[in-house]
Amino acid sequence: RSPEQEASCSPCRDVEAVEGVKRVTLRLEPDDDEDVRPAVPNELPSGAEKGNAAAIAAVLAKLDDADRVVRQAAIDELPRVAEKGDVQVLAELFWQLEHSAAYVRQAAVTALGQMAERGDAEVIGSLCKKLEDPEYSVRKAVRSALAELREGSGGMVAAVASSSAPARHTA
Repeated sequence: RSPEQEASCSPCRDVEAVEGVKRVTLRLEPDDDEDVRPAVPNELPSGAEKGNAAAIAAVLAKLDDADRVVRQAAIDELPRVAEKGDVQVLAELFWQLEHSAAYVRQAAVTALGQMAERGDAEVIGSLCKKLEDPEYSVRKAVRSALAELREGSGGMVAAVASSSAPARHTA
């Protein structure tokens, strides 16, 4: 077969997508050597399109990894593999907002700002609650995420995002 024929072959594309998911998963695997850490790819592997269910599942599976770096890489990878507004991804990110580690909460907030549709009331409400997080880095990330979501939601998000006061006093 010619390269053109293989490129147009649906089963060939499926095999390429599966291989791409395997590469994403391997990049998210922990390494015992502190100097060797998972690489976060800057783009999707060849064959894996944004919204590919297998790629999303592989990344979501890494959110519960024992290695902090792997969890962080997985959260950072979600906006690259999933479509904006993906319900399954948003649900996982909501869950991560309650994580005991501030860096996970911060990464989840940032990812929510990137993954949610502008004006998404559920996401905005959850983020507003995190304005009372004990960690400054999380609160700062919330203000940035709310600023990203402000369009299409009226003035409430703009007022909350620019305020350093707790959300319950401004909303």
